[in-house]
Amino acid sequence: MGGFPVRLIDTAGITSTEDVVEQAGVSRSITALEGADLALLVLDGSLPLQSDDEALLSRLQNQRGGLLLVINKQDLPQQVDLDRVREALPAKFEINISATMGWGIDKLRQGIYRTLIKNNSGREYSSVLVTNARHHQALVSAKETIEAAIQALEQSLSLEFSALDIRQALDYLGEVTGENTPDELLERIFSQFCIGK
Repeated sequence: MGGFPVRLIDTAGITSTEDVVEQAGVSRSITALEGADLALLVLDGSLPLQSDDEALLSRLQNQRGGLLLVINKQDLPQQVDLDRVREALPAKFEINISATMGWGIDKLRQGIYRTLIKNNSGREYSSVLVTNARHHQALVSAKETIEAAIQALEQSLSLEFSALDIRQALDYLGEVTGENTPDELLERIFSQFCIGK
């Protein structure tokens, strides 16, 4: 979405149940919710709030990530008590849609994107796991050469020094992706410098 990878998880409902299989689904839903950067609470606007809806409203009051309130079935007469929902979840972004008619889907996409950007600006992601030793070394080397390029710029050294470091970093990254850096990209980067290629 907007150049950012987004993974959507459609969870089972978080309900009270005696069924062991359903309990496992509820447990997985809670785990997914607790780890989510953004939760979408989708309510059926054509029905009054159910006891399970009330329980969800209570649980989501302390949601760690962002929260979008999505009221579905706008093509049908509305019976959901929005005042109760807004009281339980104040200042949450609310989007009205009809999945059947396709109403509000673009607005929903925009809401997801904006909320994720707002909630994650400046956040460092540390959950990347590199399992290949060669890839790990290539990434470490790329980081070191980029730091060397920055240091050369900060010391006002000739731009050729930074350019060489950047070229080396691209080569290291190419080892990870398995791709050759496109010649036109290299030409664009190094067109201003007299450097042996």
